[in-house]
Amino acid sequence: MKAESISIDALIAYAYDVQPPQIVDLKSGPSLYDVEGKADGAYSPAESRMSGFLVSGEMALSLMLLTGAGFMIRSFLNIYNADVGINRDLS
Repeated sequence: MKAESISIDALIAYAYDVQPPQIVDLKSGPSLYDVEGKADGAYSPAESRMSGFLVSGEMALSLMLLTGAGFMIRSFLNIYNADVGINRDLS
């Protein structure tokens, strides 16, 4: 059973082209530069302002989504508990 499991794992790894984990040198530490080559924290005021607007917009949208989900759950509970006009008891 174990041999079958190992062969199935190898087949899945080959099918999805899974690479072995990379060895990271922990002594060098994290890079001081991001993808664009700027040093950390070296953003212009316009970029910082735009980032703040995007984060604020994301928070507002998530709050609206959570509020709408709460209203939807409350509506479902109200419909579930509504009087349908018939006796639902089978006894």
